[in-house]
Amino acid sequence: MEAKDFSVIYSFKIKQEFRKEFIQSWNEITALIYQNEGSLGSRLQMIDETTFLGYALWPSKAIFIKASKIENKEIAKLKAKQSEYVEEINKRFESSIISDLIKNKTYTYGDKL
Repeated sequence: MEAKDFSVIYSFKIKQEFRKEFIQSWNEITALIYQNEGSLGSRLQMIDETTFLGYALWPSKAIFIKASKIENKEIAKLKAKQSEYVEEINKRFESSIISDLIKNKTYTYGDKL
């Protein structure tokens, strides 16, 4: 089975009083990485009030590695600010997508999965 795309999954434990700021910083950082470093974007999911799971998608592992070596001062500044909102961050997994069945709409009779 051929792998497509490459993802990196992070977990965050944030300071509860900075939840709004953390989410905003995630969005801003993702936008800059998408615009400047070749990512395909991200998803941020909330597990509870202070625990988040971030999913960043890349066209390939090679592009992710290349982007991680780029020194973008604006991204670095935002990440430094974001660190004020976070108690703990962990890179949980790096993976390649084998099967992608997520749709952008709900099922309508006759649709194929």
